[in-house]
Amino acid sequence: MYNNDYTIMPKEEIQKILQEIGLPSAEISVYISLLDGLDSVKDIIKTTGEKRPTVYYSLNSLEKRGLVSKTGKEYGNKFQVEPLDKLLELVNKNIRKQNELLEKTKRLKDFYPKNKLNNKVLVSYFDNLESIKSAIFYSLYGKTKTIRTIVPANNFFHDMGKDFVEEYVKEKVKRKIGTKALWEDIPNKKAIENFYLNSQIKQLPVAMHNSFETTIFIYDDKTLYVAPKKENHAVLIQSKEHAKMMTSIFENLWSNAMEIEK
Repeated sequence: MYNNDYTIMPKEEIQKILQEIGLPSAEISVYISLLDGLDSVKDIIKTTGEKRPTVYYSLNSLEKRGLVSKTGKEYGNKFQVEPLDKLLELVNKNIRKQNELLEKTKRLKDFYPKNKLNNKVLVSYFDNLESIKSAIFYSLYGKTKTIRTIVPANNFFHDMGKDFVEEYVKEKVKRKIGTKALWEDIPNKKAIENFYLNSQIKQLPVAMHNSFETTIFIYDDKTLYVAPKKENHAVLIQSKEHAKMMTSIFENLWSNAMEIEK
């Protein structure tokens, strides 16, 4: 795709930007087809491969967002992209919402001082994709600089794909956090070089292979259990005693785990 100065922006990069803004995949396909100059539903369906109801739903949603408008007669409408300033307005609106949420969260923190929560057991449940991702990223904001993880072969990270893993690892490296990881399936050398250079990795004992699918994170006084994507939930337990027990179990498994060659 070209801009007015005839420089090229890869379509994959455009898709990623729109995804980060919060547009669903179908809306992204339709929106990009409009940016490329298409204006009829027939052409959009042919180019994107999306079904007619999906295209109409996406166009309606894009119109509500202020990114697209109708042109032409009542029947046989065509569509056009609104100026890209509208996209900037959408981003700024999201930023304002996040800032408002930040302020509300700060007030909540002031309402529940830290000493009120000391020595209490807290259990948090997450039942949608975005909240699960947030719970995983929250592990990077702990006090300890090493996160213990138990990772089965079929795990949440595989379901989330490369982009999510890269974002998580980038933030982990930025915060100088290492991992002590017990894996069922050992990543290949290239993956280790890309994602796990600051990690200690061993393979789970054979007796545990194919016996569970929940990924476990242990850090500070917290233990996070992330079920596979098909179950779509996670549970965070904040308890010094529970974390102490899980750390003990982890270290015993670690002492019996298999070394790997990096």
